[in-house]
Amino acid sequence: MAPQEKPKTWIIIRDGATVKDNAIEALAFAEAVSNMQRAVDNIGISKFGKAYKKEDFRLYLKEIRKGSIIVPLFPVSYGTGLDGENTFTDITGCFERLMDILNTNPDAFPTHLDKEIEDPSARIGLLKSLLSFASSGSTIEIKTSIEQPDHGSFIPKHQKEYLEELVFKYGGTGIVSIQGVIIGIRGDNLSYFIVNTTVGRNINCYFKPEIEDQVKNLYKKWVRVTGNMIQTQKNYRIDSVENLEQVKFETLHTIGQYILLKPITFTVSYDNNDKQWCLFNNDLALYGCGDNYKKAIQSLEEEIEGHILSFSEYPDDMHSESSLQLKQGLLQYLDFNEVKGLIDIRYGGA
Repeated sequence: MAPQEKPKTWIIIRDGATVKDNAIEALAFAEAVSNMQRAVDNIGISKFGKAYKKEDFRLYLKEIRKGSIIVPLFPVSYGTGLDGENTFTDITGCFERLMDILNTNPDAFPTHLDKEIEDPSARIGLLKSLLSFASSGSTIEIKTSIEQPDHGSFIPKHQKEYLEELVFKYGGTGIVSIQGVIIGIRGDNLSYFIVNTTVGRNINCYFKPEIEDQVKNLYKKWVRVTGNMIQTQKNYRIDSVENLEQVKFETLHTIGQYILLKPITFTVSYDNNDKQWCLFNNDLALYGCGDNYKKAIQSLEEEIEGHILSFSEYPDDMHSESSLQLKQGLLQYLDFNEVKGLIDIRYGGA
């Protein structure tokens, strides 16, 4: 009798900045695999302590499959010396659960992280792996199964700033990038500016005199700031701005609770008169505005719900030609049945 096939953890790296024509940058590939290994080790150590042996869960690969880049990884041992026969899938299942929660309900993520990963240093290590996945130039999906999956768990790129904040909350330091709107310029000789970030925190960013004109030009605009962040008694600050640039586009893989079939790129802006953050895609008739980033995303959710309800409840012959063109466009990015089901659950529909 042939031995029973064991599950593998599949890394799916979609076409993007690091993947083209089924070829991937070597450094990007090494980083993705290394971060998966670190995630397995951090979860294993936290859950099983000294009984967890890294050598038993060292990941191996035998092949790279066509798709975008699809790589199956597996350990030589699946649970030697530990309770239960499913140690590997317990570990990878934990990792995928945390990715899904971060994707669909980020506010609840810290609570689940604390419950799943009790070791403080392992939490920071795992957060850094998640941050690296979110920072990749190509979307990285993870799924543990016997057969090659079509899709896996992933982290939307717009959660990168949230993960960076969590790394600092749990005790990390270093170079970060944050997004937000410059809402003030302060200090003697204009020594720092204040960014209201996409996660709703005000961060003081200290800069050198030579970029003063650039800071003034970007006042009340949506920006990305890269620099060395340190923790203060009450908050965090960037004590040395290394790069400052205006953000004009934002690519989303999810919009609130709705997971997109493929990412949508939005034009972004900040309306200083009405104090509104705005994201819009004219081709898909999606317009979201709010007095903070979270409310702008909620506004986009409502736009999606309005479109899907209209197309689901009224037959095509009741829509104009331009409306039907919009429907075809939205069908490329949204599973109408899935969205309608979530709407019914959310609002108590039939």
